[in-house]
Amino acid sequence: MSPKRVSAILFFIFWMTGISFSGFSETFYGETKTGLIELKEFRYPVFLYVPEGVKPGRRYPLIVAMPEEGRSPKENIAKWTTAANRRTMLVLSPMYERIDDLPNSYDRWLMELKDLVELQYPVNSQKIFLIGQKSSASYVGY
Repeated sequence: MSPKRVSAILFFIFWMTGISFSGFSETFYGETKTGLIELKEFRYPVFLYVPEGVKPGRRYPLIVAMPEEGRSPKENIAKWTTAANRRTMLVLSPMYERIDDLPNSYDRWLMELKDLVELQYPVNSQKIFLIGQKSSASYVGY
């Protein structure tokens, strides 16, 4: 199934269920919300950092930075802000939970989250990177 089709299906499912995502309410036309954004109403805590240099009409790399187990995504994303500003890239940091049913529920959740960010922000789908440290590095390697 193509990535566009998966994105469309996910969007339709979330639209039909009536879930509203604060932080996702804006479409990227003109100005967009920048800085540290907490994405609410997800199963786990999630933060997105959008640097001020983001401009309409361009696509930017997305770094999905997995924190080590037990660290908050907010702490983890703080380590990436300088690099994100310098290179103009978006950084997404979801809570990492070691889950027994890998590769199922957490993988699906993470892919849905990535797809939703791609729908609302100018992400270059050819430049999405998953990065982890310590305990989350094993998930990234998987």
